[in-house]
Amino acid sequence: MKPSLCVMLATVSVLGCLLVTGCSDGQDGDPGPKGPGGVDGPAGDPGKDGSGFQESVAYGNIVVSFTGQLPDGKDFADTINFKYAPLGVNGFKLGSFAEVADGAYSFALHRFYGAVDPGPDLQDNFVRIEMFVLQTDNGYEFFPGQCIIYTHMPTSDTSLLTVKHDFASLLSSDNFTAFQYDPATGDLSFRVDFAESHQQAGVGLTDLQVALVARVKVFQEIRREP
Repeated sequence: MKPSLCVMLATVSVLGCLLVTGCSDGQDGDPGPKGPGGVDGPAGDPGKDGSGFQESVAYGNIVVSFTGQLPDGKDFADTINFKYAPLGVNGFKLGSFAEVADGAYSFALHRFYGAVDPGPDLQDNFVRIEMFVLQTDNGYEFFPGQCIIYTHMPTSDTSLLTVKHDFASLLSSDNFTAFQYDPATGDLSFRVDFAESHQQAGVGLTDLQVALVARVKVFQEIRREP
């Protein structure tokens, strides 16, 4: 056998051994880099308002702003929009009601912070105002019957400030400004500003100041004359 042929046969034999012994599974390599993010899918169809939603927000709102100082000395400020009116016969008398007689007006207002539950007692985040207004030669005199605020406000990730009080005893006619009422349209608006610095309300703020702005629609009940 020629020498070159012997070399070729030897080489083939070595390669065959390497192929046989080199086909065993090796270790997995390191993961590759993260691929690009996928494309966002199409937007879903808009949801539908629940039954009574549009009506409950159709009669105006009461916006209440709070300022004061927390126990740790930090300043606090928050504003809450109470925009949901109670519905139904009792709801209108409870929350969007007016009585008018010879220059005297009586109003009952109630607005919730969230969508109204079946019964008013089940929704305890609200503001309620009852007041009597008397027109005089010098303008208007205001006689507050109720000014109830039930709500809570976060002060940190783990703390809440709770307000549950009737502030009517702190109010006088001087606290009411910008009063306007049109019996023909039912449009009523006014502003109430007051301060509570003696912790009578049990609110966790010192130097509490409250600003309440109402822009609502109220209704008079039609009664049959005797």
